[in-house]
Amino acid sequence: ELYEKEGDKFGIGSDLDNIAMVYFDNENYDSADVYNRAGIKMFEAANHQPGLGRIYSNRGNILMKLHDAKNAEEYYRKSIKINEKLAINDGLSSNYGSLSDLYLELAKDTTADYKTAAFMKKDKKTLLDSAGYYIAKAIASAQRAENISLLSADNLMSSEIEERLGHYQKALASHKTYTLYKDSIFNDENKKKVAAMETERLTETKDHEIALQASEARRQALLNRILIIAAIAILGLVSLFVFLYNRRGKIRFNNE
Repeated sequence: ELYEKEGDKFGIGSDLDNIAMVYFDNENYDSADVYNRAGIKMFEAANHQPGLGRIYSNRGNILMKLHDAKNAEEYYRKSIKINEKLAINDGLSSNYGSLSDLYLELAKDTTADYKTAAFMKKDKKTLLDSAGYYIAKAIASAQRAENISLLSADNLMSSEIEERLGHYQKALASHKTYTLYKDSIFNDENKKKVAAMETERLTETKDHEIALQASEARRQALLNRILIIAAIAILGLVSLFVFLYNRRGKIRFNNE
């Protein structure tokens, strides 16, 4: 609503794309399709190329869930064209990985009836070869981006493709590489968790020290007040004793 008031087409497009992904993650692909198409219109009106590269890729993913491989492939290509122009290697890796997954899905023995283009109507081995070609490009792009998460996912897919092709040594090698990257991600996440825990511990320790310091300051202030009151009381008693002593001496002097 705020973006609409400001006439910010990019902001509107981004939010529509985000809403589409919420529906996508909850497997409500028809609603995801509606919001995604609305988001594309906004990005195209704003001519925001990075945003279009992202939302075209998301559209391809939605279309695959709707069993429309023909148009999904078209949107992946649109996204690739933009990401190549802008040298967005993370995006390219995702694009090529999605294309690889598309051909892998078509090669599987499945009851899903995909809408396909004429050039997609190939035998299983040819489809798997295409999947292998694109996953290799995905891995290369992920390496340029130094994106461990994508490298892990891409190598896992590569392992499955090679296994289906009967290339078991290559499948094993890809799976080992996947495991290495997965362990690296796991270790990095653990390091982050440990660092967060250490930060929390240090924060708690610091807070405890501050609390102790505050408590000590209050105790010292109370002790100082007690000492001052005691000193005043002693001084009062001494003054009273001196006063009474002098008064008694004066009375005795007067009597004498």
